Amino acid sequence: ATRIHAGELDLAGAERELEAIRAGVPPYGRLVMFLAPAVSAAGSTLLFGGGFLEAAVTLGIALLVQPALVAIDRSKLPAFFRVISGAAASTLLVTLVVAFQVPVNGGLVLTGSLLRFLPGYALVSGFRDLIGESIISGTARLAEALLLGAGIALGTAAGLRVGAAYGVELSIITVGHEAWTQGAVALAAALAVGAYAVRLGVTGTAVLEASAVGAGAWLLYEAAASPAAAVGPSIATLLAALTVGVVARLLARLHGSPAALWAVPAILPLLPGLQLVRALLAETDPARVAGLIDAGATAFLLGTGVAAGDIIVTTIRRVRQHVVAPAIDALAGGIDVLVVSPVSRAVSAALAERTETAADAPPPDASGSRRPE
Repeated sequence: ATRIHAGELDLAGAERELEAIRAGVPPYGRLVMFLAPAVSAAGSTLLFGGGFLEAAVTLGIALLVQPALVAIDRSKLPAFFRVISGAAASTLLVTLVVAFQVPVNGGLVLTGSLLRFLPGYALVSGFRDLIGESIISGTARLAEALLLGAGIALGTAAGLRVGAAYGVELSIITVGHEAWTQGAVALAAALAVGAYAVRLGVTGTAVLEASAVGAGAWLLYEAAASPAAAVGPSIATLLAALTVGVVARLLARLHGSPAALWAVPAILPLLPGLQLVRALLAETDPARVAGLIDAGATAFLLGTGVAAGDIIVTTIRRVRQHVVAPAIDALAGGIDVLVVSPVSRAVSAALAERTETAADAPPPDASGSRRPE
């Protein structure tokens, strides 16, 4: 888009560029793209309080599922059926691990395994489009996010039903038994977000920056949502999302790239997909309705916060360009007219008078003193 706007790319060249983008050539090697989702899943398990064993099991399950997911992605199946397959396969493998009595928290492993399938881009883009008054595209993206969340819930429910038939009971858990320090939590968040960014195709320093933004946003969320802060999870989500939106837009302007490169990976730990899955898996209708309302409220706060942060930076920049800069120019012009120019004229006149006085003075005598007229 930047090259088209600058006149460096014509219509035919733009179409060729779009075809190259659609080809989906990964920016990393096959091994990196293969490992990135598994590393992100393991980091997510650590982030929610899992231990190293839970993270290792999550990593192994993700690596076992990945070849099948790669093969499914190459097919023409819609994304809805792809996430059903991925969620069902991950849930069945977690069920198998629990059935063999591996000493892990199966709920945390399940949470880490499912987080990679959540539709973060559709959620953020949907609310961004709605706030920008693009009602059709915003509604379509939010419908896509809801559909993908339903697909994850459906695949998870199928796996859980199979496990329940063999006496294995599992549930989604987001609070583990490990009391990690703030530094360890930040590293886990950075690992999950950074690997997720690599999986999405983010390259260069943007990967490290997105990791830092995601870790900072999660620490801010935890601090604001703690009982000591007395803010509550809803306001904490909004504050964290707003921070992500502001920082992502600033980085986007710095690098000349879309803000989504930073915003979409950074919100991974905050996504309400797990709330949506738990709501759809609830046993009673009131519980489903309440869960869906909570998930929708979190999605609204998250998407609105990221979009609002983006818009705040853009608005401030426009105000600076169209209001502040002209005002400063006018003020500087007034100072030049009222202060600088008069002082300059006075100094020039004084120098000229001094020069004339020196020219009219008598020449000095041999002793160095000036002879009188």
